[in-house]
Amino acid sequence: MNPIENLWDELKRQVRAHTPLPKNREELWEILQEEWFNIEVDKYQNLVSSMPRKVATVIASKEYPTKY
Repeated sequence: MNPIENLWDELKRQVRAHTPLPKNREELWEILQEEWFNIEVDKYQNLVSSMPRKVATVIASKEYPTKY
Protein backbone atom coordinates (compact mmCIF):
# COMPACT_ATOMS: atom_id res chain seq x y z
CA MET A 1 0.00 0.00 0.00
CA ASN A 2 2.80 2.41 0.79
CA PRO A 3 3.94 4.26 -2.37
CA ILE A 4 7.49 4.63 -1.10
CA GLU A 5 7.89 0.85 -1.23
CA ASN A 6 7.31 0.95 -4.98
CA LEU A 7 9.88 3.72 -5.32
CA TRP A 8 12.46 1.79 -3.26
CA ASP A 9 11.90 -1.18 -5.56
CA GLU A 10 12.38 0.99 -8.63
CA LEU A 11 15.56 2.48 -7.15
CA LYS A 12 16.91 -0.97 -6.31
CA ARG A 13 16.36 -2.17 -9.88
CA GLN A 14 18.04 0.90 -11.31
CA VAL A 15 21.07 0.57 -9.02
CA ARG A 16 21.45 -3.12 -9.86
CA ALA A 17 21.33 -2.28 -13.57
CA HIS A 18 23.95 0.44 -13.13
CA THR A 19 27.32 -0.33 -14.66
CA PRO A 20 29.82 -0.50 -13.24
CA LEU A 21 28.44 -1.65 -9.92
CA PRO A 22 29.58 0.36 -6.89
CA LYS A 23 32.78 -0.81 -5.21
CA ASN A 24 32.32 0.97 -1.89
CA ARG A 25 29.83 2.98 0.17
CA GLU A 26 30.77 6.30 -1.37
CA GLU A 27 30.17 5.01 -4.91
CA LEU A 28 26.92 3.41 -3.81
CA TRP A 29 25.75 6.69 -2.27
CA GLU A 30 26.56 8.58 -5.48
CA ILE A 31 24.73 6.03 -7.63
CA LEU A 32 21.72 6.01 -5.29
CA GLN A 33 21.44 9.78 -5.51
CA GLU A 34 21.88 9.79 -9.28
CA GLU A 35 19.31 7.07 -9.87
CA TRP A 36 16.82 8.54 -7.37
CA PHE A 37 16.77 11.78 -9.36
CA ASN A 38 16.39 9.79 -12.58
CA ILE A 39 13.08 8.26 -11.52
CA GLU A 40 10.40 9.78 -13.74
CA VAL A 41 7.99 12.25 -12.15
CA ASP A 42 5.14 10.28 -13.74
CA LYS A 43 6.08 7.32 -11.54
CA TYR A 44 5.55 9.42 -8.39
CA GLN A 45 2.35 10.94 -9.68
CA ASN A 46 0.86 7.58 -10.67
CA LEU A 47 1.64 6.10 -7.27
CA VAL A 48 0.07 9.02 -5.41
CA SER A 49 -2.98 9.19 -7.67
CA SER A 50 -3.59 5.44 -7.20
CA MET A 51 -3.89 5.75 -3.42
CA PRO A 52 -7.63 6.60 -3.20
CA ARG A 53 -8.46 3.52 -5.31
CA LYS A 54 -6.20 1.32 -3.19
CA VAL A 55 -7.64 2.62 0.07
CA ALA A 56 -11.19 2.06 -1.19
CA THR A 57 -10.28 -1.52 -2.18
CA VAL A 58 -8.80 -2.25 1.24
CA ILE A 59 -11.83 -0.80 3.03
CA ALA A 60 -14.19 -2.78 0.81
CA SER A 61 -12.28 -6.00 1.51
CA LYS A 62 -13.41 -5.86 5.16
CA GLU A 63 -10.02 -7.05 6.42
CA TYR A 64 -9.64 -9.79 3.82
CA PRO A 65 -6.46 -9.85 1.72
CA THR A 66 -6.19 -7.67 -1.36
CA LYS A 67 -3.64 -7.48 -4.16
CA TYR A 68 -2.17 -4.43 -2.44
